[in-house]
Amino acid sequence: MCWLGSIILGGAIGTILHHSAGLALVPSVLIGGFVMGAGGVIGPGILCRARAGAGQGASAVAVPARAAPVSAAPVVTPAEVAPASAPVKEARMAPRVSGPSGPHDAARPVSGLDAALARAQRPQAEPAPEFLSAPRGGRADDLKLIRGIGPKLERLLNEAGVWHFDQISGWRARDIALVDEKMTGFHGRIARDEWVRQARDIVAARKGEG
Repeated sequence: MCWLGSIILGGAIGTILHHSAGLALVPSVLIGGFVMGAGGVIGPGILCRARAGAGQGASAVAVPARAAPVSAAPVVTPAEVAPASAPVKEARMAPRVSGPSGPHDAARPVSGLDAALARAQRPQAEPAPEFLSAPRGGRADDLKLIRGIGPKLERLLNEAGVWHFDQISGWRARDIALVDEKMTGFHGRIARDEWVRQARDIVAARKGEG
């Protein structure tokens, strides 16, 4: 293809010189042959190399580079992750233990203040009313001084272990209910006749006299 171009170029120049410039035929053929020969020598070195370089560039562009294979990342399942994260959760959350003062951290020792608060929060058991098997010093108080207590009620009180005014003056609601159960036939008289208030008045009056 490079020599063909040189022949066409030399012929064209010779024809132009002969017809257009009015040059004689022989000089025109010589000049055309010279151009053709020079083109045949120079052309293949320049034109053909340029075409070859362009062809190589086109082939380089046309053929894309093969991408390097990408290795797939390993898939981690939740079952493989759970054993590693479980100890962290156990370390962060300390067990809570319920004690007398309520739930507290097992890692935190119970101080003396916590123990005191626990004792204060416990319901205090009320002492049972004082019942005596016999009067103190062998002398019983005259319980009939309390309005509403007659000989029969006094006898029931003595049988229940009540012999003195100070015993009755210290009764609370639970004590009144306990003694009232023993007052057969006279239930409700303790609260209705206000035995506790009267007994307190008598005890206070005796202390004032003493």
